[in-house]
Amino acid sequence: MWSSLHMAAFYGNIDTARVLLFNGASVDGPDNIPEDMKRFQTPLHIAIKKWHTDMALFLLSYGADVSRQSLEGAAIHVAIRSGNVGMFNVLLDKGCDVNLKTADWCRMPGQPLYT
Repeated sequence: MWSSLHMAAFYGNIDTARVLLFNGASVDGPDNIPEDMKRFQTPLHIAIKKWHTDMALFLLSYGADVSRQSLEGAAIHVAIRSGNVGMFNVLLDKGCDVNLKTADWCRMPGQPLYT
């Protein structure tokens, strides 16, 4: 389930993301969705996967949860699987655990160093 913020992250549109967050959008996506739907990608995951580094940094500045898991794992897993080493290093600087394992329900199990 994608929100307007997910779409802004997909296209790397920081101006739209800024307006959405200023007006109360949740940086990690909608809060009022069923628990099983929270397994989908967050706006941060999308920005990392699309190599929108400025957008990812912007979302991080708003407190995006680097440990929140999607079906592809946490942000650090998404960075490594997409080959985005620069973002991987940024996430480490932000306190991401390099040994963070994906949740049992993830479709891509593993740890960042082993993926």
